[in-house]
Amino acid sequence: MLHPLAVGIAALAIFKVDPFSAGVMISAAALPVAGNVYILAQHFGIAVQRVSTAILISTAISIASIPAVIHWITQG
Repeated sequence: MLHPLAVGIAALAIFKVDPFSAGVMISAAALPVAGNVYILAQHFGIAVQRVSTAILISTAISIASIPAVIHWITQG
């Protein structure tokens, strides 16, 4: 929830992005860690287990956080 909040503050308060574009930015910030990070970690042999865990946790949390973020955005 911190990343979408930080993006929301930056987009709406600091850079004065229009509300629709800010909503897209905030929604994208709420998405879980991308699978390409795992591919890079596997390729370079660095922190593969940690990246795999981050993907699992962020995907599980996104089940609740994405609807909450979308609800927050559409209320504005």
